[in-house]
This record gives sequence, structure tokens and C-alpha cells, in this order.
Amino acid sequence: MFTIRTFILSLIAITNIMHGASQIVYQPENTIIAFDIHDVIAHTDIYGMCNRAVNFEKKQEVLLRMFQIQFLKKLVSSMWKQLTFQNILPICDKYNPALSELMLDMATEQALKPEVVEILKKLKAAGYTLHIVSNIERRSLDVLKIKYPDVFDVFTVEYIPYTHHQKSGKLIRKPDHKFFNDYLMTCVPEGHHVIFVDDLPKNIAGAAACGMHALMFINATELKYALEKLTLITDD
Repeated sequence: MFTIRTFILSLIAITNIMHGASQIVYQPENTIIAFDIHDVIAHTDIYGMCNRAVNFEKKQEVLLRMFQIQFLKKLVSSMWKQLTFQNILPICDKYNPALSELMLDMATEQALKPEVVEILKKLKAAGYTLHIVSNIERRSLDVLKIKYPDVFDVFTVEYIPYTHHQKSGKLIRKPDHKFFNDYLMTCVPEGHHVIFVDDLPKNIAGAAACGMHALMFINATELKYALEKLTLITDD
């Protein structure tokens, strides 16, 4: 939900970024624009998710396996450490594969935002490098790439959560500063600037703290305006 707090944080973030970026000349040769996916490029299709759940053919199998002791123990243990889709899915793969299938089906019911897609195409046509920097789970991303190939083909890098220590199983993800710093070290050439677009204030704060020029996504109109102010795209 878009709250007054989010609105204030958005204004502060945008104002600070614009002020700090005013001395930088952004060119395709030295600039990367990194995008989140959920609620930026695409939004959850609630009707589609419900339809998937209602028409899922293995509902009985899901229910039969749901209350297995081993499955519940693993699930509770994982949720206690770190509640993420990426942590829960492997447990479902092993103990309740039908539930895993259903979760993936529902998670990938994402509808593109046409106005944002147009912005992506403009940036790509102008020669800018585009990255995905998202907390999305790998299999979900792969499904979206198959579903919307023309859109996801514009991105040259996909940076998503990873496990830092296999023993702990803890994922490094946004807004962790390590996530952003490792992205900058491994995916961004020296001398390049990164403009990061996300809809969550905590991720905007994390990216900005790591030296990126973070733009709070409110809607496509505001994003287009912000990119025009940075002279990355022009008003038609």
C-alpha cells in the first residue's frame, strides 16, 4: 500500500538523488540502469493466481502431503531462519512437489506494465545497458523470460539472491548492503554509474548507501520524468 511515509521517503530519495547526480553526465558508455521486477516492470495478476489455484489438478496431493511431520518440521525451521520463497521452495520440492509446482505457477502470474516496457525499449534503443537486480527466485525468473522473451531479452545481467554460506542456507538479498556491493563488484565495470529503480524505500536506501543513484518507482509517468531529468531519455 502507498502510504504517506512511503510518499515522504520517495520525495526525499528522489530529491537527494537528483541533487547528487546533477554533476554527472550520463552516457550509454558509462551508465547502467538496473531494474527490480515486482511492482516495477510487472505486477501480480491476482485473478490469474486465483484461477491457477482453483484449476490446479493436484490439489488433493498437495493436501495429503501438507501435514507430513517431516515436511512441517523443515518448513517451520526454514521460516524461523529466513522466510523467503527461495528457502521454502526446495523443501516443497522434496516433501511436497505438487505444492512446489503450484507455488511456481502462482508466483509467475505476473502482468507486464506496458508504460514501463516502453521506457525499457527507449533506454535500450538509446544504447544503455539494462540489468535486473531483484529478489526473484531463479525458476520464477526463467518462466517469466519464456513468457515475455521480447521484454527480458533487453537485459544483459540478472542479479538475484544467492546463498553466502551453504551451511546456514541464509540468502543474501535486497536490501542487504552485501547484496548491492557484490553486484557492483561482479557486474559493473569500473568507471560505470548505476541508476537503480525499485518500489520499496528500504531497497532504495540500501542501494543509495552503496553508491548507486536510486530512483523510487511510483509509477511509469514519474519514472519517465526522472529519467528525462537525468537526460537518459527525451520527451517525445
